[in-house]
Amino acid sequence: QMKRAVAEPLPERRNEAAPLAVHTAWSLRSDDPGRHQVRTTLDRNIQQKAADLLADYVKTLDANGISNASAVVIDNRSREVLAVVGSTDYFDSERLGANDGVRMARSPGSTLKPFLYALGFDQGLISEKTILYDIPVNYGGYSPENYAKNFRGPVTVREALTESLNVVAVKLTAEVGLARFHSLLQAGGLTGLNKDAGYYGLPLVLGGVEVSLLELTNLYASLADGGVYRPYRLLDSDPTGDKKRLLSNEATWLVTHILTDVERPDFPQSWSFARNRPTVAWKTGTSYGHQDAWSVGYTPQYTIGVWVGNFDSRPASHLAGSKVAAPLLFDLFQAIDDTQNARWFAKPEGVKERRICKTCGRLPTQACQSFTSEYFIADVKGPASEEYCRVPQLIAVDRRTGEPAGNMTPAKEVEQRVYDVWPSRMAAFLVRHGVQVDKAPPYDPGNMAGEAYYPPEILSPVADAVYYRRLDRLKAEDHAIKLSAAVTNRIHRITWFLDDELVYQGSPWDDVLINPPPGDHQLRLVDDVGGEAAMILQVRDYREVADAR
Repeated sequence: QMKRAVAEPLPERRNEAAPLAVHTAWSLRSDDPGRHQVRTTLDRNIQQKAADLLADYVKTLDANGISNASAVVIDNRSREVLAVVGSTDYFDSERLGANDGVRMARSPGSTLKPFLYALGFDQGLISEKTILYDIPVNYGGYSPENYAKNFRGPVTVREALTESLNVVAVKLTAEVGLARFHSLLQAGGLTGLNKDAGYYGLPLVLGGVEVSLLELTNLYASLADGGVYRPYRLLDSDPTGDKKRLLSNEATWLVTHILTDVERPDFPQSWSFARNRPTVAWKTGTSYGHQDAWSVGYTPQYTIGVWVGNFDSRPASHLAGSKVAAPLLFDLFQAIDDTQNARWFAKPEGVKERRICKTCGRLPTQACQSFTSEYFIADVKGPASEEYCRVPQLIAVDRRTGEPAGNMTPAKEVEQRVYDVWPSRMAAFLVRHGVQVDKAPPYDPGNMAGEAYYPPEILSPVADAVYYRRLDRLKAEDHAIKLSAAVTNRIHRITWFLDDELVYQGSPWDDVLINPPPGDHQLRLVDDVGGEAAMILQVRDYREVADAR
């Protein structure tokens, strides 16, 4: 044995085992420098598959200026972390591979939206096909925009979530309550959310916070676990952790039911015709400026989160969750999860199916003419389960004139007709965007009992905003402020008053320009049945303000 050993050539270099989880090793070492050996929950097979897949996948993105990716795999039942790939190659200094994409804090884009909608389900504000209004809004100067830079008008909750509409999500955050949404995310383990809700404001739901991929993936595992949160486990010695209910089982099932939909515009094209594709509930996110692409998904067994981007925060036009992160997510599920024989999430007893009005997404009335079915939480009380539709309306008209029927109209000349009567802001949006709306007859002020009435609203000027006159750059007569009104499509005439003086009277769809002097002015909008909206218009001279400062 000695002779054979002496005869063997000495190795010229040390043969090292291929490092599988270098980022995790360094993270654990920094947490406990004195400990040199630990046993993790990582699954060598899954870790190797994930690492190899990410390395091969990122090579296809080089031409698009995208250099790295990260991934996390969590077992939903045990919350054990089965794979953590911090980058495609720890030792690749050109791609800054030593950075840990699993633990770094980045903007998550739209990936937090499913938790907002689940809160809305639990509060009874919405159900699966409640109609929401994707129209311009302004919250004290903050006007959110959709990713596509357009507005859709009336959309269902299902459409709003699968198409990730920003404006609808911001409006729903205001209805659900920013503080409540903030508290849920904190309770779900997002440690980067360490300031009060007001610091983040309504943009929180659009990714106005920094989170880690590891914590975000574990938060999604709570959806797979029926709304129950538990801390993730990376070491065998980590405690199981206490369970904490974030959301109802019914609300998480509704979200899962929606997120499983593959008939959606962001479904990866490369997977559209793939055979035996896995069934996954999933969501994507893209940070502002195309710096981060995310996709997180789950099955009954696993939750997987992926991040794609550049560690130097260099943006790229192709850095979008649906383009580069979602295909990688599905590749990972295909590689590690045989969902073809897995049992999918069972519908809870508390989720029922019902017929609703397709036009407004509420309980139908005799005026409704088109219908659809939806899932809803039966035991939750709120607008989604209790309100009846108010858009299609039966209006008694004089068949001879088309005007509202009055007490003096002969009975034989009275006809019940159905008109879609939209709330003020929705009607204004549709008209101004050239969408055909019913020319509903005007209100009869003396005969409005039982009819749905929507008061007028001031779209411009913006309430609580201050308008400055820049006389150092423009002439006084060039400082025009636009008056823009929103009224329902049964209102045919409006009147504007400024400091109780008549400014305009005529069509509600005409924009009017005014040029008031500096000061606080009383602005009133009155519709043709006496409905009114009012605000204080604040105008200041910029030079006077600057001198005071």
